[in-house]
Amino acid sequence: MKTFVHIRGLKEIAAVLRELPADLVKSSFASALRSGLLPVQNEIQARAPVRSEPGPKRLSKKSSKGRLPGYLRASVARKRGKATPHSMTVGITFRKAWYWFLQEFGSSRQPARPFVRPALASSADRAFAAFARAIQPAMKRSVDRLARKHGSRRAR
Repeated sequence: MKTFVHIRGLKEIAAVLRELPADLVKSSFASALRSGLLPVQNEIQARAPVRSEPGPKRLSKKSSKGRLPGYLRASVARKRGKATPHSMTVGITFRKAWYWFLQEFGSSRQPARPFVRPALASSADRAFAAFARAIQPAMKRSVDRLARKHGSRRAR
């Protein structure tokens, strides 16, 4: 499941960013986007279902391994995806909890119990605010790093 968010008013920022070196923009945006995903990750973890039975649940009849309650919640993580000069993908991964989509969308034997979509809807504003707070210091760090690399000091 891919969810896309369109933000208006970024054309001016994109024009300025095209003038900066690609690696500077890439590292700054990666840092800010990961910071923006933190509220989404926290909300998904808070809404993730937890099995009520105590103790490990066996993975199969033949397996001696088991998963403790809360495994789905603990497996939610932020992930940096593919990056190109003009775009970057970040997202939420569920590591080894492959069954998250069965909880989210249901199956022929189980009703849907969505937790990702409501979490995205409720945390979108906080995610944008976190991104906005993180992008300015990240860009400043990158510009300072670039200035040090070329032997000049940036006026503070």
